[in-house]
Amino acid sequence: MEMVILIAAILLAAGFIKGFSGFATSIILSGFLFFYYDPILIVPVLALISFCLNILILIEHAKYIKNLKSNFAFRPETLILLIIGIFLGAKALLFFNPNIIKIVFALAVVLAVYLINHKISEDDNSFKIPRWESNAIIGFISGFFSGMINVNGPPALIYGLYHKYNKIKLLKSVVVFYLIADLITLIIFWLHGMYSVESIILFLWFIPAALIGFFIGMVVRVKTSNIRFKKYVIFLILMIAVKMFIESVYKLIYP
Repeated sequence: MEMVILIAAILLAAGFIKGFSGFATSIILSGFLFFYYDPILIVPVLALISFCLNILILIEHAKYIKNLKSNFAFRPETLILLIIGIFLGAKALLFFNPNIIKIVFALAVVLAVYLINHKISEDDNSFKIPRWESNAIIGFISGFFSGMINVNGPPALIYGLYHKYNKIKLLKSVVVFYLIADLITLIIFWLHGMYSVESIILFLWFIPAALIGFFIGMVVRVKTSNIRFKKYVIFLILMIAVKMFIESVYKLIYP
């Protein structure tokens, strides 16, 4: 019973953070749930939860999503490298220790946040399209980590913050990116036979608490100013990276 309450609380917190920031569901849940479940079982379940919550964010921002050509997530170079990255990441999950990948990911996130921190207080209201080379790189990086550990939020958010996106522009861009990444990830997981009756039962158990937390987080986000929102997102990204690093190092030392 205590384990059920703990997992429900974790799901509620993860849903809240997702509703507020637009990301982090899988990052937070995987760190805790890997203690109770096999990663091969839980990662596909988290991908399904992430997909459902991203649909809700898309519905919320549907009225803002008009010109997809100015959206880095919908560029052909981004999508092609995203697919390649997800495929390679899903393959890597079967052969490499996810904890090592998480350590690399966490260190890369901390470095990226340090490099873009000075841009947080600025907003760019133009509709310029980022260079195709950088779109391709961010597509591959996000795809690989999405396929490997179902994490694509921080790379896309950092990319948007680097380009000085405000709150609405940031979320309307990354939500399209997340949905595409999640959908491709779900298809690849399904083709690899990673969904079972057990995983569907886990999903049905997990999703109610995640939804409650999500709607609470969404209300808080709407009432938060643009600059403060971006500062919270950066802080959250850093805290998640630190948490991921510590947990992964611990698991490598004490498997």
